[in-house]
Amino acid sequence: MESAAAVDETPGYSALRVARAESTGVEVSPGRSWYVGMDRRVGAEHLWMTRLVVQRELGVSPVHHHAGSEAGIYVLKGASTFFFGPELRQRIDVVEGDFLFIPAWTIHAEAVRSSEPCEMIMARSTPDPKSVNLPDLEVPEEVLHEAGFMATELRTS
Repeated sequence: MESAAAVDETPGYSALRVARAESTGVEVSPGRSWYVGMDRRVGAEHLWMTRLVVQRELGVSPVHHHAGSEAGIYVLKGASTFFFGPELRQRIDVVEGDFLFIPAWTIHAEAVRSSEPCEMIMARSTPDPKSVNLPDLEVPEEVLHEAGFMATELRTS
């Protein structure tokens, strides 16, 4: 019988680390910027955290999942809609002050619904930002219309 590796649970003194937001900004795609604060660079083994700013003009994100990484979101400013569930026919709206939990492997897409950019803090349970696009899937057009998105806002490339 193989035993699991022992985990050191002894309290100790470790260095604290700061990642300055102004030095971590990356535009990951036009209209979507990450300001990564926690990842392997600071020694994180089970955490990735960023401030995410998304422009409304970006439209609906590609349908994707975050593999085995759970995600937690806190909305700082603006509002977004997340599409999920069978055939992406369910939706949930989040606004300033809301928290959102996305379980690992959950297929979803999102779009900014406020006129201003949506600014969020996102944390994931792995030290690397995992995102797997599913190009064969799309949020149904009628679901987008029911959510209040206009035809010019429906898709991103």
